[in-house]
Amino acid sequence: MPVLVFLKSVLAGFAMCLPLGPISFLIIRKTINYTKNIALIPGIGSAIADIFYGTIVGFSVATLTAFLTTHQKYFQLAAAVILLVVSFNILRTKPSTLLEKQKKSSKSIGRSFFLGFFLALFNPSTLFLMTTTLTLLGATTHPHTISAGISIVIGLFCGELLWWFALTRLTDWLRHNIGARAPVTINTVTGIFLLVLSLGVIIKSVFF
Repeated sequence: MPVLVFLKSVLAGFAMCLPLGPISFLIIRKTINYTKNIALIPGIGSAIADIFYGTIVGFSVATLTAFLTTHQKYFQLAAAVILLVVSFNILRTKPSTLLEKQKKSSKSIGRSFFLGFFLALFNPSTLFLMTTTLTLLGATTHPHTISAGISIVIGLFCGELLWWFALTRLTDWLRHNIGARAPVTINTVTGIFLLVLSLGVIIKSVFF
């Protein structure tokens, strides 16, 4: 039974990442500007942060679920502010800098990891997306044993990593077909997307 739950959870983790969100765009941009392996770093940070939400879903921690539901607006607002700062930094980047060969450094790797980690951690909607996807696939219909809970947590983590791996490889393949100015194009699109998204969330959280 835990094997079936695990496989369903892997599929759920993969499926819940399919809609392109902020982390997806950041990973696409890093794949264009750096390498596909470096671009995996924020995805790994995101998947590790989502272990927290996976644990809540896998072990049905009702108290934490209620707390996150009650304070969801504040967590989303914090994530939106982070995204707003990131979008400004992206849009301020000079095209000449993007067209130069990017250097790999432990500082940029660490920053990428924590950016993915905190963006995922401050997004309680992940909890509801996980629950919905797992329910749709029938993973939550099995008895809530410790082994089933562990299978759900590990499965979700593996499914997310599988998606980020696939996304970086697909983007890297496409990079060779969209020209030398691909970094500038991706950078602009990513910056505008994140700016509009963060402002929309901030307005919704403050006024609605």
